[in-house]
Amino acid sequence: MPSRLLCLCFGVLAACAAVAETIPYNALAPAGDGIAVRLDAIARIAIPDQPTEIEKAVAGLAAGYWEKITGVKPEVVAESAVAGQPAIYLGDTRRAEEAGVVKPGPDGVAIRSDGRDLVLRGGARRGLANTWFTLLGEDFGYRCYWLDEEVIPELKTATVVNRDYTPALRLRDPYYEPSFHELWSLRNRTNQAWSPVWDIYGGYMKYAGFAFAHTYHRLLPPE
Repeated sequence: MPSRLLCLCFGVLAACAAVAETIPYNALAPAGDGIAVRLDAIARIAIPDQPTEIEKAVAGLAAGYWEKITGVKPEVVAESAVAGQPAIYLGDTRRAEEAGVVKPGPDGVAIRSDGRDLVLRGGARRGLANTWFTLLGEDFGYRCYWLDEEVIPELKTATVVNRDYTPALRLRDPYYEPSFHELWSLRNRTNQAWSPVWDIYGGYMKYAGFAFAHTYHRLLPPE
């Protein structure tokens, strides 16, 4: 009897593993009705004709991930050079304005799709990088568990939920060893003094030094 029970347990586990491989579960999937997008039809990342350093940096980052996800190597172009082709519109583009996408707060996220294009707009600080990694993590199933441990899905199509979000807290600090690395912080959208995310991606919150903790004596000295 115990051997039969053990065999049954192994059978159930094997079945669960098979289902997990064929139907990946995305615990971060956004709520709401999504729009189906043909990802491998998008071969351009459009940025404003006069882009900021952040827009250029995030576009370069996005191009590398897009090729890994879709197999398509996108060209980063000025918005005026898109010429009617499907594109990812990244940053403060005219397309975002025409779509009524309001620029979110400093670390905020705005994602739109009409089924053909992707329109991504972010706040002035880390918002644009956060928007990109929100799309990857919540809509596509991307994960970064460790510095060299990324789960990058391979997709031809995806469902994208239109939404806006600005974090309620500027400080988002898990405070454990991997999160102290700037790449981990960038990919997981944290913001903490110990993760010096580069300024070209929007920087990080600088408040440490004497103000990190144990501050009563300094803020309210005995005298």
